[in-house]
Amino acid sequence: MFSRFMQRKAVAPCILAVGLLLVAGCGDEGGGDETRSLSIEATEPAKDSYRIEAPESIEAGLVDVEFTNSGKLEREAQFIKIEGNHTTEEALAAFDKVLRGGAAPPWFRARGGVGTTAPGGTATITQRLQPGSYIIIDSGEPEGRDVQPHYRQGAVAELAVTGDPSDADLPTPDATITAAEYEFNPAGLKAGKNRIEFRNAGAQWHHLVVARMNPDATIGDVKRFFETEEGRPPLEEENLEETAVIDGGEAQLTEVDLTPGNYALVCFIPDRAGGPPHAAKGMITEAIVPEE
Repeated sequence: MFSRFMQRKAVAPCILAVGLLLVAGCGDEGGGDETRSLSIEATEPAKDSYRIEAPESIEAGLVDVEFTNSGKLEREAQFIKIEGNHTTEEALAAFDKVLRGGAAPPWFRARGGVGTTAPGGTATITQRLQPGSYIIIDSGEPEGRDVQPHYRQGAVAELAVTGDPSDADLPTPDATITAAEYEFNPAGLKAGKNRIEFRNAGAQWHHLVVARMNPDATIGDVKRFFETEEGRPPLEEENLEETAVIDGGEAQLTEVDLTPGNYALVCFIPDRAGGPPHAAKGMITEAIVPEE
């Protein structure tokens, strides 16, 4: 969602330029519902012109969301569910306020999607979509240019989710990372490919940044860096992955490829009412990936 905005506020520039690739596991060992497929593409048809191409509708239930970045910049596909009788333009205006540090209205709900994806990359996640009106937003903007974010230059699509509500379970994961206020609880992480269920068990919205720590760094070093924004980042720039934002009670399935070592799990999103990013409230957790 607005993670890159928050990272520009809270992280050194050398980390901000890092993209990521999240690839979700798929399978049929879930709650019995057929899994739908939803293809989304980010394009850049002209200078300062950005698009999110997606179908107009899909049936509710489990969905494999495949996001293709056909552009030259990092792109993302954040799902926002619009509850009640509100328009797309009202939702975009609410998003403008959130990016400036304001509060999100109660009808503006973060419902997952795909986090920042590198140019030419393809990323996939699996999640449950409930019936309702959605918009798909790319909140990024070109680095070093005083321009509007991508969604104000055309990178927004409307999506109607139809049919009956779904209670289907996600496919069985290899590992889990659960977010709450203000911590992460990882379980089952291993070296190699991990099919991870990222679940928000809190009341606030959260996202997940997974960053491998430098070999000589401690989790205390990471916390001090984000508190002070001074010195060299204690994280490996080429080993950073990020999810979209999900509200409380939501979950999605992603796949990450991990090497043995110590990782920092970080959330840069502020509360729905605004305020400092969650990392400033201590939402930085260490996760250890053992040797195979």
